[in-house]
Amino acid sequence: MFWNSQWHMGEGYICNNAAYGPTKEHFADNAHWFWTGSGVLHDKLWQQNLSFTELVYFVKDAKDEKGGKFFPSFGILASYLLVADLAYAQCAPMPTINEMGSMVWTLQKGARNGLEKLGYPVKLEIEVASSFKKVYHFLDQDKDFSRIKLGCAFDGIMLEHSLCKLSWDKVLERVYNKKNLVQTR
Repeated sequence: MFWNSQWHMGEGYICNNAAYGPTKEHFADNAHWFWTGSGVLHDKLWQQNLSFTELVYFVKDAKDEKGGKFFPSFGILASYLLVADLAYAQCAPMPTINEMGSMVWTLQKGARNGLEKLGYPVKLEIEVASSFKKVYHFLDQDKDFSRIKLGCAFDGIMLEHSLCKLSWDKVLERVYNKKNLVQTR
């Protein structure tokens, strides 16, 4: 109904081509794939013992019998974000901290860069996974951070999102620059 009533507004009104970064894959014509894929994903969510990571890869790779992708514009990041939303909605399992450490490596995005900005080793998957666990456990046990945890959901997804935001933040650079300026005087 929405599609038919709003199509005259143009494809840009119905589908944001720049959502989650530039791509050539965001088209309103993909709606039928997403509609079909949502039914397939719904059925998949009813399966027992599926892990968070298995669902991420299912969304990324799911195809029909002719080889058409159900979620044609979804790479690993969009698939992760969808399954994270489903986990928060309690429709998918929450990821373990180990899964999230590996996912940070797989995504190769902001959370990995945030760990690097904090000074953790990030050259190998085992380093990223270990670094992620260390930061998680530090924050989970930190008495000063416990006040903040009362006001938010603290879990691996939140930490991944926070590290991603940290990767863009300039506060650490300003602190380091001030320290270096004071030390050189």
